[in-house]
Amino acid sequence: MTTSNPRKWVQESVLATMGAALFAFGCDNTALVGAQDGGPPTMTTGTGQGSAGTGKTGGAGTGGSSAVGGDGAAGTTSVPTGAEPLQISGLEAITRIAAVVWNASPDGDVLVQAEQGHLTTKNDLFGPIHTMLADPRAATGVGKFYRWWLNLDAIATTSKDAQVFPAYTPALQADMANETETFAVTLTLKTSGTYTTLLTSPSSFVNARLAGIYGVTGISGDTLQATALDPSQRAGLLTQPGLQALVSLPTRNSPTRRGVYVEERFLCSPVPASPANLPALAPPPAGTTLRAAIKQDETMAACAACHILFDDPGFAFETFDAIGRWRTNDNGAPVDVSGLLLYDETLTAPTHFAGPIQLANDLAASVRAQQCMARQWLAFVGGTTSDQIDDATVAPIYTTFKESNFNLQELIVAVLTSDAFLAKH
Repeated sequence: MTTSNPRKWVQESVLATMGAALFAFGCDNTALVGAQDGGPPTMTTGTGQGSAGTGKTGGAGTGGSSAVGGDGAAGTTSVPTGAEPLQISGLEAITRIAAVVWNASPDGDVLVQAEQGHLTTKNDLFGPIHTMLADPRAATGVGKFYRWWLNLDAIATTSKDAQVFPAYTPALQADMANETETFAVTLTLKTSGTYTTLLTSPSSFVNARLAGIYGVTGISGDTLQATALDPSQRAGLLTQPGLQALVSLPTRNSPTRRGVYVEERFLCSPVPASPANLPALAPPPAGTTLRAAIKQDETMAACAACHILFDDPGFAFETFDAIGRWRTNDNGAPVDVSGLLLYDETLTAPTHFAGPIQLANDLAASVRAQQCMARQWLAFVGGTTSDQIDDATVAPIYTTFKESNFNLQELIVAVLTSDAFLAKH
């Protein structure tokens, strides 16, 4: 096996075992998550309320509320790229920027600066963009990105069997989407958060209904409250109930769907659709975990070649049921999340990990995942999909992102001052 490029090896294995004509299909036991939507759709911003963190941009150390910490890496001011002249007018540039950050038209001082001709270079945009990000209206635009990237609006139409999951009500579904949006927006705008914190923070915003899912006490009412969670069970976005419910089936969880979600949304690696008329996985007998049943079903080399890429990241979340509740038992047998591999061609060999916490930390440190975050923002502002963003476009933005200690605001600034975003139409 060529470990320097595992995905290439997987493709070659599939071609060798199935023939080139079949590589357009993926192997699966259930329907996979669909391809990522093209471009940012019109979305309704979540209404969940949460306590704003108090972290500050710049300054070493940790900022933010006690529940959602901001990394506040020293010197998070945007890295200047020189006095590059804008290829479009300052007014058009600030209008595009406001459409992303505020989901509205520019006004106030930033509009006056543009109208008076003060915005003529990329450097001139850094201050206005930070001003707009500090405005409360930024929660709308940034929230729209997170709803698009994570497909949060689809939680409302993700059904569950009411006999199996009676707690899964429309109100809880709305809470789930609002929790994830509130967490991500607060981390981005209020606590100077980083990509690492986004993926690993053992905290979120929880109300009474979500508290029942998390198993935490002392929370009442409908309002989302900043809440510290069990760090042995929860780490950032991927362990939140909404995302676990989104990529599960009506009666049970789906490791394959969960793994595909990680591949497509966090590693920007589109997964081919499954073959038509593929039979569903038979319910495993009592005492057999879902992981064991899937492994037994993958004895054919062709399916193993496909599933090797995304099943292990999906198995990491076997500690959660189909609505995101923590569990240690599956179908009468202990849940096993050990001995898993993350294939990442930015590494020299597959990474060994066990469980969701280690996976979250591995993704936070993955160059591919970090670059994928930049790709997702570029895709969002460009109205396209992440696989249509070329490496040359990502490279300078990733460099700025890395130099800022992966500060999420600085990623936004880098995207909004990029040649791709400010190009003439």
